[in-house]
Amino acid sequence: MQQVAPAQKHPKAPQPSSSGAFVLPGEVAVAVRYPNPPIDTIRPKDVADRAGTAEAFGVDEVTIRRWVHLELIEHLPIPGGPHLYHLPTVAYAERHTWLNGAHRPARGGRRPGWQPGQVAAA
Repeated sequence: MQQVAPAQKHPKAPQPSSSGAFVLPGEVAVAVRYPNPPIDTIRPKDVADRAGTAEAFGVDEVTIRRWVHLELIEHLPIPGGPHLYHLPTVAYAERHTWLNGAHRPARGGRRPGWQPGQVAAA
């Protein structure tokens, strides 16, 4: 019976960067466009999970995941914790997408009557 060598990582396989995006070896990870402030300066009322963030900005949860994938925003670095987002930072990403045409119906648009920077009533 022939023995099979253990699987080895391919040297050119993508590796996760600090933001969670995958980067090929030798490439530099792109910084997040709208980084979070230091975690000790964030007020608890300015933090929400993915569903709460999506609800606050009138978008779907998929949109929040897309902004993370596009490296517009990042979740708070809480080891082993849920993905929480800093709402004022997400507001910058929301405005960025608004200014770059996200409001157009051909691109999926926003809910009717939505304005940039609008936050849902508490």
